[in-house]
Amino acid sequence: MKVMLLNPPAPKPMIREGRCQSPGSMRQTSIPQLSLACTGRLLREEGAEAELMECMALGIELPDVVRRSKGCGLVLVNTTTPTFTTDMDAVKAIKDASPDLCIGAFGTHVTALHKEVIGGHPFLDFVIRGEPELTALDVYAALANNGDLAGVQGITRQGANGPVVERRRPYSEDLDRIARPDWSLLPEDSYVHPLSGKPYAIVNVSRGCPAGCIFCVASLYYGSKLRKRSVADVLDELENGIRTDHVWMYADDLTADKGFLRELCEGIISRGLKIRWWSNTRADVLDQELYSLMARAGCFMLSVGGESGSSQVLRFAHKQLEPEDVARTVLMLKKAGIISLVYFLFGLPGETRDTIKETVDFARKAGPDYVEFYPATPYPGTRFFKIARDEDLITVSDYDRYECGGTGFVVRIKGVEQGELEKMLKKAYFGYYFRLGYIPILIRRLRSPREFAKLIRFGLGYFKRFASPVRRARV
Repeated sequence: MKVMLLNPPAPKPMIREGRCQSPGSMRQTSIPQLSLACTGRLLREEGAEAELMECMALGIELPDVVRRSKGCGLVLVNTTTPTFTTDMDAVKAIKDASPDLCIGAFGTHVTALHKEVIGGHPFLDFVIRGEPELTALDVYAALANNGDLAGVQGITRQGANGPVVERRRPYSEDLDRIARPDWSLLPEDSYVHPLSGKPYAIVNVSRGCPAGCIFCVASLYYGSKLRKRSVADVLDELENGIRTDHVWMYADDLTADKGFLRELCEGIISRGLKIRWWSNTRADVLDQELYSLMARAGCFMLSVGGESGSSQVLRFAHKQLEPEDVARTVLMLKKAGIISLVYFLFGLPGETRDTIKETVDFARKAGPDYVEFYPATPYPGTRFFKIARDEDLITVSDYDRYECGGTGFVVRIKGVEQGELEKMLKKAYFGYYFRLGYIPILIRRLRSPREFAKLIRFGLGYFKRFASPVRRARV
C-alpha cells in the first residue's frame, strides 16, 4: 500500500513538530519532520511504499499534493493549532479528489480536541492521539488487512453515530525502536541553522516531561513520564546515522536525568565525535560540572524556559522555580562557554502591567546571550486553556492566531489593552537588544566578521516580523 506522510502547505511558513508550532519568520528555517520521518521508517520496514511530502521546506503547493495523493491508500497529516484550519482545507481537498482514500491527522491540537475534530470534519477518517509512530503502524496493518479501523488503539475515528474513541495506547518504552528517522525521506539540505549557515540534523534523545507547567503541550504529545533512548543507540545515530556535524538534541527536557546526560556526553567525547549541538535545560539544574562536561562534548547553546521574572507568576504557572534560578543558570552557562537563550512569556495567570515590567527588568539583569519574549498562548488541552476559558480571558477564538512565538495576544491581561500589550512586547525586544548593556554580550559571542554578518542578517529578519501590523482575527 502506498502511504503519503504530509507536512501540508500553509499561507505562511510554520514550524510543525510535537510541541513546536512557531512561525517560520521567527526561526527563519524549517525544522526536520522528525515524527513523520520516524513513522515513515517504521512503515517502510513493514513493506509500505511510504513517501514524505515536505511542503513547508520545499514550497510544495496544494494542487501538487492532491495530484500526488491519488493512488495512495493512506495519508497521514501533521497538524498544529495555528495551521489547523488550512490543514483541514488540505485534507478536504485530498478527500474530494480521492473519496476512497483514508486520511488521518496527528498533533497536539487534534489530540486535545479529538472528538470535536472528528465530529466537525466528516472528511477526516481518524486522528491519532499522542505520538504517532506505533498507532500509524496499526492503522496501516488494519487497512492492509480488511480496511476496518475498529479496535486500533490510540485513535478517534468516524463512526455511524458520531466519533468513536478507541482505547488509549500506552506510550512506547522502546524509543530505540521508534525514535530514529529515515533521513532519505527528508530534504536534508533544506534544514539550515540561521546563525551557523550549516545544515543540521535533529536527534531525538528522550521524550516526556514530568514538570507539569500549565501552558505547555509537551505532555499531550509525549506524556508526562520521562522516557529515554539507550545512550548507545543515540551515539550510534550521531556517529553513523546523520551526515552533518550540526545537531539539535531533541528532548522535552534534556537535563531531566543528569546521569543519563553525563553518560551521553562522556560517550561523545570517548568516541571522538566532533559535533556541535544545542538543546534545552530547566533553570533549576544548577550543575556547573555538568554544563562544563556538555561544553566539552560539543554543546554550544542551551535554551532555558525562564517564563517570568515574577515569583508569583511562576507559582501560578506551576513552574517550580524562582527567577534567581534563571540568573544563576545563565551565569553557569557563561562560565562553561555555552550560549544561553532564555524564553519569557507575557500573559500567564496572575500577570499584570507590573509583573511584565518585572520580567523585562529581570531579563536585562540576568543578561542571557539571547532572549525571546512571547505572548502566552492557551493551547487546547493545557491547564492554562481551562483557566483562561473559565476566567473569560480568551479574546480570540480563531486558532490561526495561536502561534508559539508570534506577536499577537489571544488572552487579555486585566487592566491592560491589547494594543498596549503588543507595544510592550515590541519595546521589550528592542529594549533588550538595542542597549549599551548588550554590547559586551554581543562582543563575547562574535568570533569573526563572518559570524557578525550572519548575526546581523538574522537579527534584521527576526525583527522584520514586528514591522507588519498584527493580524486581527475572528472573535
